[in-house]
Amino acid sequence: MSLVCGPLTPVKAQNPNTSKPATPRKEAKVERKATRALEQSANLTEKDPKAEAVLQKARLKMNGANDLTAKFKYQLENKAAKQKAVIKNGAIKFKREKYRVDFSDQLLLCDGKTVWNYLKSEKEVNVSNYDADEGFSIDRIFRIYNEDMKARYDRTDRVLGIATEKITLFPESASTEYFRVELWLSSSDGVPVRLRVWGRNGSTVTYELSDVRLNSSVPDTEFVFNAKAFPGVEVIDLR
Repeated sequence: MSLVCGPLTPVKAQNPNTSKPATPRKEAKVERKATRALEQSANLTEKDPKAEAVLQKARLKMNGANDLTAKFKYQLENKAAKQKAVIKNGAIKFKREKYRVDFSDQLLLCDGKTVWNYLKSEKEVNVSNYDADEGFSIDRIFRIYNEDMKARYDRTDRVLGIATEKITLFPESASTEYFRVELWLSSSDGVPVRLRVWGRNGSTVTYELSDVRLNSSVPDTEFVFNAKAFPGVEVIDLR
């Protein structure tokens, strides 16, 4: 399964006036963490064979699947900005370059070209072009193995009752929005169980997946927004 679909926006953007700005001390702490991560990446002059073996198993498993369905938990934190953690539960369907993510208040669809962001309570859908390189979001869990990052094998771990192997990835470039990605991959088949992204702005985003199923024959109609199925919806085309 060539999972190259673009980013999601699982929650609405926070109003910048509702959260306290990070203090210079907090910002310096975040910067030190990012600097240490870059130093760790620079020290990985050679490939970690154990990490590469685990990642290769994951690549073969995920790239060989036709589609995927799963439930997941999403958590966003930014202690530097003293923001309250955002926690949401949802369900995802994936098929090659397409995705469908369903939250209690929001539905996100992508057919590989167009992204629909439907806000259920407002009965409003925003339509935009998909950009695979914008930000870091849940869809990248399934294609992170193919990106150009240095990998380090950390340890075996148990997550959600599943035996996993923990890998830490460091981006080659200092211009990415994140400086470290932690992966917990199932020891048995390489399917992701947890992923944590450390952002340069002090945020951390964690995804935990459960009830993961591959090759469920998900139809393409699942990834296209049908306005007729949502009477009274307001369509806002941002393309």
